[in-house]
Amino acid sequence: MLSATGPRTLTQLREPVSLVEPCRESAAESLTAAHLRLAGVPTPLFQAVVETPLGRLYPDLYWPEANLIGECDGAVKYADANAYINEKEREQLLRDLGYRIVRWLAKEIMTRPWEVVHRIERALAL
Repeated sequence: MLSATGPRTLTQLREPVSLVEPCRESAAESLTAAHLRLAGVPTPLFQAVVETPLGRLYPDLYWPEANLIGECDGAVKYADANAYINEKEREQLLRDLGYRIVRWLAKEIMTRPWEVVHRIERALAL
């Protein structure tokens, strides 16, 4: 078995590199994507455009076939004093438009990824 720090050939790196999506905005979103892939959960769109009466929104993850938006929250997201209120207004707008929303914390995907995966699976009715 290869160690995590050992050298890699181009062939060994081809699959992991093919999974990289620059549109993911945080390490926690990338970690979520990896855990979802390992669990066999359908791949969402990342930062997909959602048109609303108040303009374009870009949810972290979006499963259009389930009308489900996934949001991964970390402390950095709420550094601004108004960020929490803005996020609540944004979420309510999406709910009013008929989107379903599932949320998790960055620390959850880092420490208890199985809980996040199960939460998403339940939301997707898998």
